[in-house]
Amino acid sequence: YTGPSFYNPYIKPYISQIKCDKWWLARYYNGYNKMAISINPNEQYNPKLMTGMSDIYAWQYTSSGQVPGINDGVDLSIIYGDVKSPVITNPAPTISEVLITILGKINTKSGNLNIRSAPNSSAPKVGSYKKGELVQLIARTSNNWYRTDKGYISGEYVIAAKGKVFNCTKLNMRKEPEVKVNNVVSVLNINNEVYLMKQADNGWYKAKTKDNLVGYVSNKYIMIL
Repeated sequence: YTGPSFYNPYIKPYISQIKCDKWWLARYYNGYNKMAISINPNEQYNPKLMTGMSDIYAWQYTSSGQVPGINDGVDLSIIYGDVKSPVITNPAPTISEVLITILGKINTKSGNLNIRSAPNSSAPKVGSYKKGELVQLIARTSNNWYRTDKGYISGEYVIAAKGKVFNCTKLNMRKEPEVKVNNVVSVLNINNEVYLMKQADNGWYKAKTKDNLVGYVSNKYIMIL
């Protein structure tokens, strides 16, 4: 199980030495938008096309799947192989999914935090995050490790990201990340603190107040704590 961004640089060069005929690839082509379980993935985004594989066993196409009876987002995959395969009947340890709406704040004494290829300190290092960097968390494992889009980090060095209102006396919290009429859900005061849930590309944070009110605030007026 892996994704094209990890497979291509770290696995593909050694593929002749790897005995595996059932690859399960992850690619969230629809970002983190909600996807109903009844909707099939668009095959033109099949990750095998990004890796040069002729075929794959399964494609995990979202982690924001909507399944009746489950409130949170879940992983959804389409399986092309035999579901009676040992890959299914004898699975590797799984991770518990959480909503992809949590920003982690790296907080180490020494500086950078290593990113690992698997959720343990002996796994190969695949990168690092800088101290104080905001990181979107995707999943949490049973041994207190977190998965990001680059790999795994130890939960020992992760804390919930918080910010406070600054550079203005009042700040509108909005239903959607845009300024328009009838879009305000609350008005925050200077120095009010919020938990940061998601960092949008267009200059907004999805945030939650201490009263559990959720909305969007402009990052121009939020100081990271």
